[in-house]
Amino acid sequence: MDHVARGFDGIHSCLRRLVLCALLIANCQLLIAASIDYQEINADKVIYNPKSGEMKTSGQTEIISKTGQKMTLADAYVFQNKAAGKGISVEWDNHTLMTAKTLDKNGDMTVAKSVTYTACHKCDEAGTAWTVHATDMTHDAVAKDMHFYNFWFDIYGLPVLYLPYLSQPDPTVKYRSGLLLPDFGSTTNMGTQLDIPLYLNFSNSHDLTVTGSILTLENPMLSAKHRLILDHANFETSGSFTRSRNSDMNRWHLFHNDTIDLGENMRLSVWFQRTSDNTYLQQYEFYSSQPFLESNAKLEMFAEHGYMTVEAGIFQELRKKIYAADTVPKGDILPKVHGVYQIGLTKNLYSQFTGDAMRIVGNNNDFSLDRLIGEARVIAPIETAWQRFTLSAAVRNDYYQYDNIAKMQMAQGKSVVENANRLLPSGYVDWEMPFVKNGEDWTQIIRPKARVTVMGKSNSRDFLNMDSTGALLSDVSLFTNNRYSGYDLWVNGTYADYGMSWTGYNSAGQSAEVFVGQTYDFDADSDPDINSGYHRGASDIVGRIGASPVSWLSVTNRFRVEKNELNLRHLESDARIGGRNYISFGYIWAVQFSAAHDAYVRNADVSEGVVGVGLHLTGRLNLRGRGVYNFTDRIVQRYNAGLYYDHPCYTLAMIYNVDNARKHAVGNSGLDFIGVSSLKFKFAIKMGK
Repeated sequence: MDHVARGFDGIHSCLRRLVLCALLIANCQLLIAASIDYQEINADKVIYNPKSGEMKTSGQTEIISKTGQKMTLADAYVFQNKAAGKGISVEWDNHTLMTAKTLDKNGDMTVAKSVTYTACHKCDEAGTAWTVHATDMTHDAVAKDMHFYNFWFDIYGLPVLYLPYLSQPDPTVKYRSGLLLPDFGSTTNMGTQLDIPLYLNFSNSHDLTVTGSILTLENPMLSAKHRLILDHANFETSGSFTRSRNSDMNRWHLFHNDTIDLGENMRLSVWFQRTSDNTYLQQYEFYSSQPFLESNAKLEMFAEHGYMTVEAGIFQELRKKIYAADTVPKGDILPKVHGVYQIGLTKNLYSQFTGDAMRIVGNNNDFSLDRLIGEARVIAPIETAWQRFTLSAAVRNDYYQYDNIAKMQMAQGKSVVENANRLLPSGYVDWEMPFVKNGEDWTQIIRPKARVTVMGKSNSRDFLNMDSTGALLSDVSLFTNNRYSGYDLWVNGTYADYGMSWTGYNSAGQSAEVFVGQTYDFDADSDPDINSGYHRGASDIVGRIGASPVSWLSVTNRFRVEKNELNLRHLESDARIGGRNYISFGYIWAVQFSAAHDAYVRNADVSEGVVGVGLHLTGRLNLRGRGVYNFTDRIVQRYNAGLYYDHPCYTLAMIYNVDNARKHAVGNSGLDFIGVSSLKFKFAIKMGK
C-alpha cells in the first residue's frame, strides 16, 4: 500500500526515530564521559588521591577524551564506579552538541538532568534546525534500558512533539522485540490505512515483523516479513493475507528467497513467488506490473574451465489473456540442466562444449516436452597489425520428445511428430579493420565490420516454439551468433551482417558517433515477422547517431529505415539538456503491419514519449518530475512530481504520483485494477557529519 506514512517513513515514525537516536547517542556519550577515559584534564583546582583513586575538581573543568571529545563541566567527582558533575557540555564535532545540568553515576545506574542534544549545531545561520530536550534520563547498565521523562522535540526552537515517558534499550542493544509506532496513509482505491507493526527479535541476525493493517474501504490485512542470516546462507520470506470486502474471496501473496553457499564451488538459490490473483499485488502495491511471477530453484557448480547449473522454474501468469504467439514462458520448466566447459587448445584456439536438458510442462499440465541439446564449438581469434578475424565452427544436436501432441498442435496450429531430432551445424567468420587517427584535438576511429554466418538448415515443422518471441532487427542485434532468443527457433541458411561506425572524441569531453548496418539473408526458406525488419535478401537498414557537443547536451538516436525507399520504420530517441538544472526527452515510435490477402496492412503505430525535468530553485530546494504519454492511445500513462529540500541536518520531500495503468482480473471477480494516485512525504534527519 502506497500510503502517506510509509512513503516518508511516517511523520510519527521519523520523529520517533529522531528522538530515540538522538537521546541514545546523547546517553552513550554521557556514559563515556562519566567513565573519564581522558587524555587531558584542565580545571581551576584538581584534587587526586592516588591511594583511593578518588578525584575531585572545582570550578570550570575541561576534559578531553582519548577520542578527541571535549567536555566542560563544574565540580566533577570520580571514584571507582561512581561519577558526578554539574553544567555538563559535550562537543563531539563542529555540529554535535549535548548538555546536561547534572550527571550522577552510581554503579550500574546513571541519572542525568535537563538533557539537550542536537547534531545540527551551527549548521544554519537561521538557527539550530532541531533539538531534543529531556528533563530526566536514567540508564540501567545491567538491563541495558534507558528511560526518558518529559522530553520535547523542537524544530527551529518550536516544540512539535511531546512524550511524557519513553523506555528504550541502550545503544549496545541492536534489536529488541516490541510494538513499533503505527504508520498511516491513503490511496485512491483503498481509502485510509493504519499499519500497526509488531517487531519480534530472536537474535542479531534473526527477526520477524508482523503488521496488522486497518483500511477504511477494505477489510483488515495481515502481513509479515521474516529474515534469517547465517554465516553462509540468507533466508527472507514475506507475505500477506486479507479477505476482499467486495468479492468475498481470500487474497494473499507469498515471496521467499534463499541463498546458500555449499562450499567454494557450489551455490544453491531458491526463490518462490505466488499470489492469489493477477491484480492483488498491484492493487496493494507489493509488486510492480510484472507480467508473470517466477518460482525457481537453482544449483550452481563452478570449476576451473567451466560451470554447470541445475534448476527448475514454475511460472504464474498475471496477464488476463495468454497469446500463444507471443507469451513467454508457455509452461513450467521442471527441471533444466545447463553446462559449459571451455578449454584452450593453442594460443589462438579454444573449444567450448555446452549441454542443456530440460522438461517443460504446459500451464494447465495438459502437455509436456523433453528436450536435450548439445553443442561443441571451436573458436579461433586472429589479430594482425591492421585487421581482426574471429573464426568459429560449431555443431549442435537437438532431441525433442512431445507428450499429448494433439493438445500442443491445437495450441500452436501446426503438426509435429512425437520424437524430433535435428543436427544443426553452424559457423561464422567475423572481420573488422579499425582505422585510428590521432589529431591535435580529436581522435577519430573508423571501424568497418562484417560477419558471414552459415546455419545448417532445419525442418522447423517438426518443432514447436516454446521459448522464443522471434527477432527484432536493431543496431545491437547485428553480429550475434543467433538472432533469435531461446532454443526453438533457428535461422536456416546463410546470412551476412555488415556495417561501419565512426567515433570521435577529444580531451574536453566532447564526443560523437555514427553507425549504419544491415544484414542479408542469402537463402532464407521462410518469411520472418513482417515487423522484425528482416526480409529475404537485404534487410532494413539500422543505425545509431549520438553526440555530446558540450557538457550540458547529449543526444542519442537509434533508427531503422525501409531498405528501398528509406521510409522510417522504428525510432528511439533520448536527449538531455543541462547539468544540475536539466530537461530530458525520450521517444519511441514503430510502424506496425499485419498481413492480409498477400498485402501489408498498416495498424496503429506504437508511439510513446517521456519528459523529465530537474530544477534547483535555490541552493537547497529543487524540483524533479517525469511523465509518460502514450500517443497511440492518447492518454497519460503515468507522471510524478517531487519537491525536495536538502538541509545539512535534514531532508524533506513531497512527491505526487499518478499511475493510470489498467489491469483486468481473470474471471468475474470484480477485482480489476484501474489506476492509482498517491501523495508521499519524506522526512529524514541527518544525525552526524
